[in-house]
Amino acid sequence: MGTVPDEGLQFFTAGREKWIAALSEVLEQIRGNRLGTQERSDSVPGIRQPAAGNPRKVNGRIRIVKARYGDGKTHLMKVLRQQALSEGFVVGYAAASKEVRLDRWDQVYREIIRSLSSGARPTAQGIAALFDPLSPDPAISDVLQARARTLRDTREIEADFASALYRYITRQNVTPDVAEDMLFLKGWLEGAPYPKSALRAFGLSQAIDKENGARMLASIATVLLHFQYAGLVLLIDEVESVLTYPENARTAAYDTIRLLVDRDRVPRNTLMVMSATPEMFTDSEKGFQSYEALWARIKAIAGPIDTLQGPALPNFRGSIIELSATPLSKQDYRTLGERIRTIHGLAREWDPRPRIGDKYLDAVADVAVDRSLALFFSSTRIFVRLVTTDLEIADQNESYRPDPSTLKERFVKSDEQLQANSDSANE
Repeated sequence: MGTVPDEGLQFFTAGREKWIAALSEVLEQIRGNRLGTQERSDSVPGIRQPAAGNPRKVNGRIRIVKARYGDGKTHLMKVLRQQALSEGFVVGYAAASKEVRLDRWDQVYREIIRSLSSGARPTAQGIAALFDPLSPDPAISDVLQARARTLRDTREIEADFASALYRYITRQNVTPDVAEDMLFLKGWLEGAPYPKSALRAFGLSQAIDKENGARMLASIATVLLHFQYAGLVLLIDEVESVLTYPENARTAAYDTIRLLVDRDRVPRNTLMVMSATPEMFTDSEKGFQSYEALWARIKAIAGPIDTLQGPALPNFRGSIIELSATPLSKQDYRTLGERIRTIHGLAREWDPRPRIGDKYLDAVADVAVDRSLALFFSSTRIFVRLVTTDLEIADQNESYRPDPSTLKERFVKSDEQLQANSDSANE
């Protein structure tokens, strides 16, 4: 179905090693709590390292993943998520849609805050998974109360945000019903639209809305550093949904992205990664080009490296991650096919190699790298779909042997089916 699994991604990843290594460099650059409680073994002599518990504050970073449907945008973002969680970062995810519009910071904020997760609890999500006083994230449980006491002294945190989180962590109730008060504070922190009359009792001046959502998001990043997390990774998927917005909303969304590209709205110690299809770069009427202030900045940030000696080369450290610049090789597809075959055999408890052999994997890999096929979706998605389909059929029918001579035709038909399914889902 093209759905990226949350776990085991390393088994399905091939041909993206340099992009992943470059993102690892960025994580190291933005890491706020570099030392934790012990001196790092790789500290550079002569370079002063921040003391334990004293966060290192650096400007945020932004990356835009540019690729076709099925090329692996979401896959790469989830690989980054796994890596960030393993290194002590908190990760938030939002997929742009009709319900989560990039011109509405309150909606973006709400989606992100409810998706926050840490490596100690990768399957639990939301601010309560981190700061619930009765069941805090194990990664910070030892420092939760002590750090909460100094939370309101941190000037970079919005006063309302600091006050609400402090009350929540220390269970400061204002009515006899403590549980109800904690639900109220949790709801406020998650962006629930409470009226001002309900906020006064808690000492809060305003709800989180489209006007202050960006500032509150910056407060989250500072709070995470305060509680000794490494930093924040924000993943904004499917930015191409902006193409469907009405003109006024689209313009407002592009102005938001302009501010992000300028780093004005990227919080400190934060890596923000957005994904978009090539149409966002080429559509002059509705894409990035339609908003000149944004387009000028996107053209300026580092993309492919012009060698002046032939085709431009991929810039793995650039702000634009152009996956089409590094298409998977035949060996990459062959590796991916072997892994899918192995996993299918383990899952279904059978040996697929006699029916789905190496010659078949070579043949389907040859078609996947054939650039003459005019496909709407990436060859990668179709490759995975065909290999998995043939494994399922072969497992249930002993006589089935896929015919390599029909693979090109099947690639085209599968692409057409994916387009039809995509069109139906968008209607």
